[in-house]
Amino acid sequence: MNKFVKRQLRTTFLLLLALVLILGSALYLRWSNSYVEIAQPTSATQEDLAEALIRYKRTAPEDAARLRTQGDAAQRVELAFTGMANADTMGNMVQLLASSGITPTFYLTTAEAANYNESIELLLENGCSLGLWNASLSGDPEALVEQFCRTSVLIRSHYGVVCQHLLTTATPADNALRAAAAVGVTTVNVAQHRIDLTDCTSLEAVQGLLENIPQGSLVQVHINATGADPAPGLACLLEALNVADPLAPHRETIAVLDSNSLPTPLRSIHTTEEAVCLTFSGLGNTQELTLLLSALQAQNARATFFVDHEEAQRCQEDIRRILAAGHELGIKPAQEMSTDEAQLLYELTLAEDALHTLYGCEGKPLVRSGLGRPGTALIRAAAAGGYTLISNNLAPMQPGDERATDATDVLNSVLREGGRALQRGEILHLRMNFYQYSDSLLSELVTALLTQRSVYPAKALSGVLGSDLCYTYPLPEEAILPQVKDRIHLGQFSGDVMEVFPQHYVGVDWINSRASLPGFTDEEIAQLDTTGVISTNDNLVFLTFDDWGSDANLTHILQVLRKHNAKATFFIYTENVANNPNLLRAIALEGHAIASHTHYHIPLSNPGEAAHTYVSLRPEQIAALREDLVLSYQTLQSIIGDIAIDGTPALMPYFRPPTLALSREGVATVFDAGYSWIVSGSASTDDYIATDVASLTDTMLQLTESGAVLVMHMTDSSIYTADALDAYLESVDNAYRFATLSEVLEAR
Repeated sequence: MNKFVKRQLRTTFLLLLALVLILGSALYLRWSNSYVEIAQPTSATQEDLAEALIRYKRTAPEDAARLRTQGDAAQRVELAFTGMANADTMGNMVQLLASSGITPTFYLTTAEAANYNESIELLLENGCSLGLWNASLSGDPEALVEQFCRTSVLIRSHYGVVCQHLLTTATPADNALRAAAAVGVTTVNVAQHRIDLTDCTSLEAVQGLLENIPQGSLVQVHINATGADPAPGLACLLEALNVADPLAPHRETIAVLDSNSLPTPLRSIHTTEEAVCLTFSGLGNTQELTLLLSALQAQNARATFFVDHEEAQRCQEDIRRILAAGHELGIKPAQEMSTDEAQLLYELTLAEDALHTLYGCEGKPLVRSGLGRPGTALIRAAAAGGYTLISNNLAPMQPGDERATDATDVLNSVLREGGRALQRGEILHLRMNFYQYSDSLLSELVTALLTQRSVYPAKALSGVLGSDLCYTYPLPEEAILPQVKDRIHLGQFSGDVMEVFPQHYVGVDWINSRASLPGFTDEEIAQLDTTGVISTNDNLVFLTFDDWGSDANLTHILQVLRKHNAKATFFIYTENVANNPNLLRAIALEGHAIASHTHYHIPLSNPGEAAHTYVSLRPEQIAALREDLVLSYQTLQSIIGDIAIDGTPALMPYFRPPTLALSREGVATVFDAGYSWIVSGSASTDDYIATDVASLTDTMLQLTESGAVLVMHMTDSSIYTADALDAYLESVDNAYRFATLSEVLEAR
């Protein structure tokens, strides 16, 4: 064979060999991409890794990636996919997911990101997102940074995607969350349940797997590339989830809800118990919680903390600390702004289940919105679920105060210094994780509220709500005592006023002439009692209090009266009583008598030109007085109309005229409305202008005699009244007995 032929044969052989090698390589690469994971030599650039390590060292705990242990509450379970398969198989799976309206996240390892280019491109084209997958985030945090960075840079360079989510199966330590944040991860998801698609052999098999997985869980769904085709298993899983719609029963419950009988959210508790109620929401800042629990313990206070189902799972250590400190738990929805009533009800049931299973709580928990007062959707959802919905009177967290640092400034903006104190049964809501610049501000604010603005201890909601001291306001008609009900109404007297006035008037010494009693003659005035002293053989003194006040002063007065076993009569100026019915009811339950001092403080005559002179009312004033007298009594009746002490109603048809001034028309109007007595008194202590305790005490002692009717005040300006009363009662010791006016007037 000549040299030319040999050279040609050699060339042909080499060409064929090259062709075989090229075809073999192509087939090998396709086969490896479809069935075998080949760990390609990939790594983050040294520059990327160095920057990530620097970020890790600078990342503060509060800037670490967010830990998420619960899935989307609106779904039966939330699916998080791991594993990878060839492009054909992934195409089938994507179609199944799309037909179910699901565009999930696929979490990748470094090898999967390097070797499944075609499959991953297909996922991205169909709207799926990518994340990082690492089964366990234990070990050296800097090694974790390098591992996360390698995968993250690879995905970014190959697919142009920045991964912000990472999936794991074990709750990571804080340094692992910081490591994740260093490479741009914002959320670390912990899947507490796993489903392998190879196990999803039938609908029944999948339903069996789902039985042990709580609603709303985050579930890792694993694709086994070397096993059987995962697409049929995914189809069974999706069918099972479609059958198990968690919102379906709640939609049915909402559909039959009677919208005309929705309960009103409780902004305060109608109770006479000496207690206020603090509610909190917004876990997440452990340092703030530690300081808050210490502040509550220092005040021997108990509170109610409201958590959603995600917090119940994520913040278990903090919640157990709350319970160990003696506080109670309530529930709130995770998606506060949702207007989907069925979803809100579903979230409440998840939270309730979490409280029962994780913390052993019993009974129906209380519900509130963590952001403020509840919207219509939450009101309806709570009603449909049979929950008691809590709101609040006060919310010290005001928009714009997030950067506040001084507790006194915050306190004075909500309850000004010298203003009203917290009321019995009042509910306050405070949001944790609200103040941006101070972990201690919330605890300082709570301490200031309880020490400077409250005379009552803080108690948990359920204890106050479950007390026998709770009542219904306004009182139901059937609860009002027959001898009290609607006793005051117009048209009850048509005769001459002098037929009843002299026998049913306890006067005052300076109302004693035609100048101070317009409309009456000298002869008629001579028939009137102008001493204000009630004759009695029992050495009685009658303490009376006018107007109205707030809890700090009135509760102090009640405590003094209780200490000395003294009873009194309170003449109530009722315009503002409806804003604090608990305090009025507390007065009555202490055994004191309640009577009217008008609703709008309308006097029974007009001041004249000279001092202590008066003129008659004008027709329009008489008309206003007629309405006022009925309104005042009806207001009192709606709060204490059911109370009787030793058979005597607390509410009596007695009337004290504003300024003690009278006129014939005014007196006639009072008796026409059905009031049985007009009571002025033997002397006013002028306690509202007193300058110190000692002088006021001396004044009261000088005015004391058997049958004296002492006029005092319960207004917040009467700052020395309670202490002077205490000193006065100590001084008289057992020389007199202090009784209600009803004890003697009802016998006449």
